[in-house]
Amino acid sequence: MAQNNKENTDFRFILNDSLKIFFKDAVKISVTHPSQALFFLKTLRWQKKASQRRERWEQQGTHVPPIMIFSITHACNLNCKGCYEKAIRPTVQQELTDEQLRNTITQAHDLGISFVVVAGGEPFTRTTFFETTKDFQDMIFIIFTNGLLINDDILTIMKNQKNIVPLISLEGCEEETDERRGKGVYERLQRTMTTLNKHHFFFGTSLTLTRSNFETITSETFIQSLLDRGCKFFLFVEYNPVKPGTEKWMITENQRKKTMDIMKSFRAKWPALFISVPGDEEEVGGCLSAGR
Repeated sequence: MAQNNKENTDFRFILNDSLKIFFKDAVKISVTHPSQALFFLKTLRWQKKASQRRERWEQQGTHVPPIMIFSITHACNLNCKGCYEKAIRPTVQQELTDEQLRNTITQAHDLGISFVVVAGGEPFTRTTFFETTKDFQDMIFIIFTNGLLINDDILTIMKNQKNIVPLISLEGCEEETDERRGKGVYERLQRTMTTLNKHHFFFGTSLTLTRSNFETITSETFIQSLLDRGCKFFLFVEYNPVKPGTEKWMITENQRKKTMDIMKSFRAKWPALFISVPGDEEEVGGCLSAGR
């Protein structure tokens, strides 16, 4: 048991240190935009306070991870092939009320959770949630989004809340993205990213690694095209089959082994954040949503 506690403590420190590196890198990446860099500098201070809060809970016997994954809605404006949300919740279920959402974030904040990954459905279908996020500027909200609802109203929210970081989902180039998400989606997302870059927003992309698109989305040409559009954060997620018949979408063992070396080469070459899941999760002891 003592060994297990030691391992838990080691993983906790690794994850806390990784988050510090994340925000220090974010400061460097956004240094050409003073207001964004200033926000991330403040965030480093807030992260330290949150870490101290988690440590106090740890001393009382309660392990609190710094990251929470929070699905806020079932609603979505797309019907993507192999959708995880629709696979695990095929029928519409009652959603948390706005008050319950706020209560959850408040409890997370009090525990010292400082990094919230917001999923759906499509989170931007529920704009009332951002009435809550504006009151927790010391927490970062990474929004997994298909990007199609980022309009002038959403841009205004993001302008006033720099703690919101959209992570736009892509499957690769036009053919791969439109095949899974619908015709014309890729072109619309290119325009969205151009707009985000024009207004100096810090944003990233979520790239689903599959057997067929692996070579495309791990190519330097593809990454450079996204960097040119202002993308500063790249999250590579291995496809996990949720429907019978999609097992062949999984990357091969050889591709999986290559992934971490590719991440290292990207980090050395470009001033951007590159994270691979589940590859990088092994560095912190396992699934982030399991508190490791």
